[in-house]
Amino acid sequence: MIEASQTSGTVVFLGDYIDRGPDSKGVIELLRAGPKNAEWRWITLKGNHEDMMAGAYTGRSERS
Repeated sequence: MIEASQTSGTVVFLGDYIDRGPDSKGVIELLRAGPKNAEWRWITLKGNHEDMMAGAYTGRSERS
């Protein structure tokens, strides 16, 4: 929707992409793909849910 109203810019995503809806995998795939137009820049910040997931994956923290 943002791209429809502007020709370029920067979008900052504030984390907690997982565990917030029915399609966490789809959200991650969308963010990893990046913007469709080279005039756009995406900045993705890690939220506490992503930090917990990464910690569980690496053994840095326990999964509850």
